[in-house]
Amino acid sequence: MNQTLDIKVVVQDLLDATADCMLCTANPWLNMSGGVNAAILGRGNMAIQRELHAHIAARPVKYVDAESVVETSTGDLNVDMLLHCVAIDGFYHSDSAMITRVVDRALTLAAQRGCETVVMPTLATGYGPLSMRQFALGLRPLLARSYAPITDLTVHVLKQRHADEITEALRSA
Repeated sequence: MNQTLDIKVVVQDLLDATADCMLCTANPWLNMSGGVNAAILGRGNMAIQRELHAHIAARPVKYVDAESVVETSTGDLNVDMLLHCVAIDGFYHSDSAMITRVVDRALTLAAQRGCETVVMPTLATGYGPLSMRQFALGLRPLLARSYAPITDLTVHVLKQRHADEITEALRSA
């Protein structure tokens, strides 16, 4: 029997999390310039930015498409796999459907690699245009899917009101 995805929301710094896989925010140019990525760099993980720049440099165009997922090393993070999820386009547009597609791609890749636990921030809610509710509505379709062997997807936020908004949107019809 395929187990459907269980999504939890916690108020905790994502970079303090331990998991098999971490999803993190990314822009189409793969510059770690803000939000979670800036925090990752602030902990001295410049090698990750160099990998992302090398990925862009090897392409004929100097960006990746919206909804791309790019894997890098993990630096000093307490995870085995780090996936950069592009949940905005070049104009910083996003919507709930983009969240569904990019997170689905990332979870599918993590599942193929045998991950059981996945942590992530909210996507497209900082520099991107989405509210916490719109982000959560992007996750809702994933609740009915199985990503075995993944058993846990935990969304990390820094404010209780954001956790409450996301939890409510995940529950509501």
